[in-house]
Amino acid sequence: MAPGILGRGRWWGMVRGSPPLGSGNAACHERGMDVGIQHPGSLLPSVVESDMKPEYKTKVVATVGPACRDPETLTRMALAGMDAARLNASHADHEVLREEVRAVREASRASGKEIAIILDLQGPKLRIGDFGKGSVDLREGGTFRLTTRKLPGDEKVVSVSYPWLPATLGPGDLVLLDDGAIALRVEESKGDEVVCRVLKGGKLSSRKGMNLPGVEVPLPSLTQKDLEDLRLGLELEVDWVALSFVRSAADVEDLRNALREMGGELPVVAKIEKREAVDNLEEIAEHADAVMVARGDLGVEMPLEDIPLLQKRIIKTAARHGIPSITATQMLQSMMECPTPTRAEVTDVANAVFDGTDAVMLSGETAVGRYPLQAVETVRRIVGKAEEELPYAAWLHERQGWIGTGTVEAVCMAACELALQVDAAVIVAPTESGFTARQMSRFRPRQPILAPTPDVRVARRLALYWGVQPRLLEVRGGAEETFAAARDLARAEGYVGPGEPVVITAGLKYRDAEGMPTTNTISCFTGGDDPPCTG
Repeated sequence: MAPGILGRGRWWGMVRGSPPLGSGNAACHERGMDVGIQHPGSLLPSVVESDMKPEYKTKVVATVGPACRDPETLTRMALAGMDAARLNASHADHEVLREEVRAVREASRASGKEIAIILDLQGPKLRIGDFGKGSVDLREGGTFRLTTRKLPGDEKVVSVSYPWLPATLGPGDLVLLDDGAIALRVEESKGDEVVCRVLKGGKLSSRKGMNLPGVEVPLPSLTQKDLEDLRLGLELEVDWVALSFVRSAADVEDLRNALREMGGELPVVAKIEKREAVDNLEEIAEHADAVMVARGDLGVEMPLEDIPLLQKRIIKTAARHGIPSITATQMLQSMMECPTPTRAEVTDVANAVFDGTDAVMLSGETAVGRYPLQAVETVRRIVGKAEEELPYAAWLHERQGWIGTGTVEAVCMAACELALQVDAAVIVAPTESGFTARQMSRFRPRQPILAPTPDVRVARRLALYWGVQPRLLEVRGGAEETFAAARDLARAEGYVGPGEPVVITAGLKYRDAEGMPTTNTISCFTGGDDPPCTG
């Protein structure tokens, strides 16, 4: 290993632990998806440790839950392609969140990967209460009551978390439960209850979410639970925080103010899942550090047929503002029970990549599904294949019109253009704050972006950015040492061989108004050469 590089070994390739032949339930067999019937290259082989560098750029976010909460499983998921771990505060108390953070950090050390941790706050989610038997079956055409009284629910009534529900709803309003699986129409609101007619029945379990399409609910953007979870997140040094049910930029700023009052700072993912958020998308993108296409609640708030175009619009808006986008919900939903996805799910993941998403997110597939490891490996294989057909040159030229007058933006754009022209093997972008690598990512170069940084917190946050491979690097000295260390890192990581071009950016001599080094130099050399000090 080159001098000055903080050692973090990498083990990439296929992870051990594919399901045994013939596994999977009856529904999977009916779909012709028994893993015992394998077509060459169509299913994911067992994983083995290898030195293979990652060949995908779209990042994979996996939700941590009972199915993958142990360090061993998370390590194997990291080796299979997990770049970020989402902790769902809606379904975890503080003891569980502490356990999950410890497990992810242990998996990071074991795998040699810097894994970002995203704390997903519950937000002002409306929910029903508990049923005495855990679940009920609602019949279409029947009557069902929602009450603000605390009581064990049954086939006729269930409690709700929102005390002003009867005052908020009127006859004809629609109530959707469990992401729209159950549909109710309000017939009457009186006293402490709402009387509804069941339009679409089915099985309903305890504590499912409740949506009120077209009804404005005056709730704060942050609940007391959110504030307590946020304080814990700062204590545990999570890397990102996701804000649920964002309506406007003011909600994002409320979260930032809460962080400041707690003496902390975290980049914010604004989850776009309400109609108001779609209406205020531009201002939200200006204030947030990333956005999530949260298709679950968004598909309840908006007509389902609108979701594909909204996904494209949200991703494009994030790209114009230079922030990452995460596409989420039901990406590989069938893999909660089956070892392979449906063809439609494969196409859905690939289309998110073609839309330009920075990351795709797995939710129940990894949190509670039967095949969390295979789900990660599957999505990684899909995005890797889709990226072979991305319009890299067209994206670069389109995004040239989106940048401002900043030096770093211009240098990063020029570095990507140079890498395209010389067909470079890799771009190396040393960064202290992460800004250079973030700017490089927005131009979508064909080459991987190797981002050495001396700050582990920066490295973890960069793990969410498209194409960026963060590495811990300590360089002592000036320009010559910086270029030499970058060259050695690219060689040691296997990104460049003899005669292959490498593009490196650096900040020489100058610092910005805050005293941070400013990227202002580009160098190009081949794998067998010593890099020049200037460029």
